[in-house]
Amino acid sequence: MTVEKNEAGLYQAEIDGSMYEFQKWGAEEATATLLKMTKIAGKPLGMAVAAIFDGDPREKKLKKQVPPDMIAQIFDAFSESMDEGVCMTLIKKFTSGGKVFCEGAPVKSFDQHYADKLLHMFNVLRAALEVQYGNFFAGLLGGVGLNRQPSSKMKTGPANREA
Repeated sequence: MTVEKNEAGLYQAEIDGSMYEFQKWGAEEATATLLKMTKIAGKPLGMAVAAIFDGDPREKKLKKQVPPDMIAQIFDAFSESMDEGVCMTLIKKFTSGGKVFCEGAPVKSFDQHYADKLLHMFNVLRAALEVQYGNFFAGLLGGVGLNRQPSSKMKTGPANREA
């Protein structure tokens, strides 16, 4: 999947044969949403990094063996921090509302648009996460010595920051 900025200033991706467009959020909305996601994923992601790396992740020293129960602990941490209402609110925010369009029309009803298409909805969610946070996560991972390029053709760097 490739996400590209179109002439209208929206980010578009073809997902399962349908063209989706996403409006990029402003700094306040993006930060508030990221803080909500961090409440859910922060501890488990920290545990995952600790399980994979031996010492400072910037040194790129991978552990020879991950403790067998670590994956179970990470999933336990995810389930402890998940709140169904918050997760549904976030999923709907990323995949519907006034800032997500399918074939040129806004996705107004999450329930109707994704009925019997849950895998499709998660594909749209993936694209939306890439639009809103792809450059952020690529920079964050680069800061700890991991290479990750956004799967989009969005420009990154100080001279190319998007509003």
